[in-house]
Amino acid sequence: MFQKGYRPRESSQHATMADFIKQTLGKNHQNLATLFDQMWRKRNRLVYEAANLVGEKETKQALALAHDFVELITTLINKETT
Repeated sequence: MFQKGYRPRESSQHATMADFIKQTLGKNHQNLATLFDQMWRKRNRLVYEAANLVGEKETKQALALAHDFVELITTLINKETT
């Protein structure tokens, strides 16, 4: 996102990222924006509302998704810079 010159708005970082994913990565990755939005909402509830909202299984799934996302973005950046 930063490589392409996009900067998140101060109070809307998660929304900016979701919009960027939808517009930039195309239809094949639309579900990423939805999944990140769901995780962001749960994170907010966890931080501001209740403990034990996210279990171990869901935590592992979120970490795996984040890992896959980093690999995808790294691959896309490498393709653009070569």
